Amino acid sequence: MRRFSILLLILISQILYAMPPFQLEAVRDGYQIDMSIPDIELWSETVKNKLVDGTPVNETFTRMAIPGFNATAEQLGNPEILASTFQMALEDEAPLIEVSNIVTQKISLSNKVYPLQPPEEYCESGEHAKKPEYFYYNKAAYRTVSERGLSVFVSQTYNYRGQKAASIEVRPVSYDPVNNTVTVAKNIAHMVQSH
Repeated sequence: MRRFSILLLILISQILYAMPPFQLEAVRDGYQIDMSIPDIELWSETVKNKLVDGTPVNETFTRMAIPGFNATAEQLGNPEILASTFQMALEDEAPLIEVSNIVTQKISLSNKVYPLQPPEEYCESGEHAKKPEYFYYNKAAYRTVSERGLSVFVSQTYNYRGQKAASIEVRPVSYDPVNNTVTVAKNIAHMVQSH
């Protein structure tokens, strides 16, 4: 019953969240998950707007997209990173996740990665309601040496109808703003272990 619950929860989360396909294998003390990441799409976007303080912005940024992954960041104005989440039923508390193998590709960018913006507003007809009044751009976040992203971790644990479960977040891209490069995972193999 436990294995069926885990497989059903993962299948439902793949459908709901459009996760890229992955292989799941039950092994001693947990599950081995091999995930193939679709190709990344990169394009340029020029922004002509103003910051909240009124400072004008006229800059070109690099946008990123991978099917099944959404843009996120620690806060508005920070460089976007891509993430996707799947749900997993648990026997115990939060699982341990160990990345066992990762195949990556490094890409040099000509522009900075686009900063995370608030969600766009839409009319009932589906058209854009209005252009955002301000552009969020945290320039200090682009001067940080550490790379962001490229990880697999438990984002939260919860109970669903009496079943312990966890949200496992996958971030297949890291961004180094100092060198203006992205490292993209092509394949991620990780082990999810119960305590």
